[in-house]
Amino acid sequence: MPAGNPERPAGLTNDVEDDDTGASAAPCLLRRRALLAGLGGAGLTALLTACGGGDPAGAPSRAPTTPARPSASPTPTGPPGALVKLADVPVGGGVIARGPMLVLRQAGEQVTAYDAVCPHASITIAPPDANGVITCPGHGGHFRASDGSRLDGPAPRGLRTVAVAVRDGYVVRA
Repeated sequence: MPAGNPERPAGLTNDVEDDDTGASAAPCLLRRRALLAGLGGAGLTALLTACGGGDPAGAPSRAPTTPARPSASPTPTGPPGALVKLADVPVGGGVIARGPMLVLRQAGEQVTAYDAVCPHASITIAPPDANGVITCPGHGGHFRASDGSRLDGPAPRGLRTVAVAVRDGYVVRA
């Protein structure tokens, strides 16, 4: 067995030989090592990217896992017990106000309100759609906007009514 191989680049001194041909296996081993090192580096980069987080200020880069409160209205000032400005509640629609409560406006100053937490899984419900149906985004339960009654889904009952009135341009707890 020759000690050196004139076809091998200088500096490769692996004396491992292939059993069938007698040729050195060093180039193959070096290519395999380079490949594994490259894959390891790529894997480390992917891991650091996935575990790294956020913007320079340190905010998390992932979205929250809990459902967002839909159509949340700004915190009102106004009289004691104010939930939302009447002007912020669309006629024929509703908004999620403090509490959280779903405040609905039928016409003018005619308003109703429900506890905006689904009685099934404590998830904040959404304001009604154009057909007057309130949906819980958690499990797809539906409630009637006109009276809060349960239409379908896993909720054991309808929505709890909250007494409200309009005072000085605000919807307030009655």
